[in-house]
Amino acid sequence: MRTLWTASKLAAMVLLAGASLAMADTKSMAVPGTVNYVEGQVALDGQNLPAKQNGSTLLETNQVLDTGQGKAELLLTPGVYFRLGDNSEVRMVSPGLADTRVELVKGSAMLEVDQLYKENDLSVMIGATTTRIDTRVVRFSSAAGRYSCARRESDGIRGRRAHQSEEGA
Repeated sequence: MRTLWTASKLAAMVLLAGASLAMADTKSMAVPGTVNYVEGQVALDGQNLPAKQNGSTLLETNQVLDTGQGKAELLLTPGVYFRLGDNSEVRMVSPGLADTRVELVKGSAMLEVDQLYKENDLSVMIGATTTRIDTRVVRFSSAAGRYSCARRESDGIRGRRAHQSEEGA
């Protein structure tokens, strides 16, 4: 009887320890919209973000991340990073893993793709134009109704496009 009681206690402890580890992993897991890095003046919906937030801030649907004299890095999907330059603003349109969309409202940004799965539908909007991401590095810039997009593979520039939005016409 004593052996059965001891074995039951041991099994319960192992199960509780495993559940605790599983919960801890879920909390620290990066999800689309996680702000990975902040330098200088960066705000989320007007609230300043501390430089040492260490991935604890999450950009949710329709929230806006903007930089004054600062920079920020946003995780879009695992292996895809959106980096905002000075005086830039991005709005999270859809933070889903299968459908991830952001809008560059103003300024400039670079998107780096280390790994993109075929299940990911990833796009960046600037004004009325949407660019679907299917390459390694993309630079975006918007100013006075114009935007430019340069795509680059590891072996050099693949294509460069400049567009004028309806607002700038």
